[in-house]
Amino acid sequence: MNEFIRVGITSIGSGVGQSIINSCNLSHLPLYTIGLGANPMAYGQYDCDTYDTLPSIYSLEYIDCLIAQCKKHKIDVLIPGLDDELLNISNNIDKFKEVG
Repeated sequence: MNEFIRVGITSIGSGVGQSIINSCNLSHLPLYTIGLGANPMAYGQYDCDTYDTLPSIYSLEYIDCLIAQCKKHKIDVLIPGLDDELLNISNNIDKFKEVG
């Protein structure tokens, strides 16, 4: 069993994304946070354990890039930071299920 739960948080430059990061950090749970977003200057990246980039959530490559980042960082739990993003992920849930 992993020592930490690896949590991917997307759209970390958004208000919701930042709130998710804050909640994770305040939880005192054994979490390792991976911030994901399109803005390389997003404030939220400095509150995560690590950070990586994604294309815009409206990009055609977004889902494939997100899945690649989940695999790269061995993310256990993915928390979307925007409603539009959640819709895109749910519409592509089969792709996520294929990779576990």
